[in-house]
Amino acid sequence: MHKASSGMKFKKPDVESYLKTHRPVFVQGFRHDITQAVWPFHNHHEFEIVFFTRGRGAITFPDGTKLKIEPEGFSLVPSYLPHQTTLELPAETAAILIKLPEPVPALLERVTYVHPHKDPHLVAEVMYLTAPPPDMGPLQQIEFDLRSASLLAKLVRLSNQPETKLDEGALYVGMAHDYVQRHFTKIRNLEEIADHVGVSYHHLRHMFKKHREMSLKQFLANLRINHAKQLLMLSRMMVKEIAEACGFENERHFSMYFKKCEGVSPEAYRKCHAKQYAANFDRKPRSTPEQAAPISQTPPACLGIKTRRRP
Repeated sequence: MHKASSGMKFKKPDVESYLKTHRPVFVQGFRHDITQAVWPFHNHHEFEIVFFTRGRGAITFPDGTKLKIEPEGFSLVPSYLPHQTTLELPAETAAILIKLPEPVPALLERVTYVHPHKDPHLVAEVMYLTAPPPDMGPLQQIEFDLRSASLLAKLVRLSNQPETKLDEGALYVGMAHDYVQRHFTKIRNLEEIADHVGVSYHHLRHMFKKHREMSLKQFLANLRINHAKQLLMLSRMMVKEIAEACGFENERHFSMYFKKCEGVSPEAYRKCHAKQYAANFDRKPRSTPEQAAPISQTPPACLGIKTRRRP
């Protein structure tokens, strides 16, 4: 006669109950600028939260299962699970490793993918957790433990929601816009922008025009011309130096484009505004604020811009 088992089958808790009674421990946070298209099979001792900042591809598991990944998506990978990551370059990821106390919920023992969501606070939290201080004290450790647990809870909740469709065009245009604003003085050709975004120049050119109602070339030129105007008015740099500082090929090209946009040459623009500023600075101050002369809304006559008088 068989003896009855003295033990009972243990039912694993759900994630909500688990996080109420167990505190995950933050182990490490880091960011990767991916330089190789394939990461061979590897695993981690800890539970891994991966945010795909840039680049699309797939995660492959030993049984041949593949998980498609998109920019700004998340993958939740259990401890010790071997996996291979394949990404289209250029790509960036941010990863957070946390130690989960036993017993781990069944949901966290299998791979979970969270589709991209338009939530800047979620991304900001990932960026915070992937740049921890080098030497964390006890209170900072508790802070990172709680924040990583909060992030995990939110991602599990989002994984149960239907996929949010992102406008990929808007995403790529936003990346191009930010890149041009940061590097407009150094960009040598428009293909460089497309390479940074990770799409063909032809595709990016059409997407930018559609979303911004302005060509990518015009946007770049506007930034350069506006910067040149500031340098002409506020510095003593030579026109040749300004052309180089703003990213133009040479002084001749800069002067031709400047005159096309502003109606006057760079030298004439500087001379005109120098006279205007000199007149403003030479004006004697009034005794009371009420007597101050109003700011003129009429452009300088040397710019050749005609204005109509109000009736």
